[in-house]
Amino acid sequence: NESYFHSLNNLKTLDINNNLIEKIGENAFNGLRRVENLNLRQNRLGEIHQNAFRIMILIRKLDLNDNKLTSLEFLTNLFSLRELLIENNHIEILKDRYFLGLINLQSLYLKSNRILEIEDMVFQSLNKLENLGLNSNNIKQISILNKLDSLRSANFEQNKFFSLNNKTFLLKCSSRISTLNLKSNDIVHIDSKTFEYCN
Repeated sequence: NESYFHSLNNLKTLDINNNLIEKIGENAFNGLRRVENLNLRQNRLGEIHQNAFRIMILIRKLDLNDNKLTSLEFLTNLFSLRELLIENNHIEILKDRYFLGLINLQSLYLKSNRILEIEDMVFQSLNKLENLGLNSNNIKQISILNKLDSLRSANFEQNKFFSLNNKTFLLKCSSRISTLNLKSNDIVHIDSKTFEYCN
């Protein structure tokens, strides 16, 4: 729980990928106020304290790919974050509170988790989100994409969609969206009203 970085006041990039870290405590990053890029991919992370990143008020990119995370309680209020990578973890539910305060997030990648459920308000803070990757999960329906007005690209390849309609797949297509990937699902029917909100 003790910080080993408190004297590195000017550090902007910290790369600790491909190690054996299993847990990050509350004070692990104390002193790292100027970090903009943090790479923690390919560790064994299963637990991160909810306040572990609170000191990183300037962080723009956080890479947590290839770990063992089951919860994302530690992400709240990372106001400067632009890119978030949490691919190949063990997330099963995207809860409403996970992304609160991520008001500048532009890219969110959650490929190859175990996502079964996405709660209704999970994207409520993500007004600037442009790129969303939820491919290779177990998603059967998603009815909240209509809240993402800035979305340009959405990837749902290799999920469990069977039928697309305005209840299972509600997408409010802004004029910005250019790529929608639904490859390798189980889709047998697309209702005529599925994309009725698209311009």
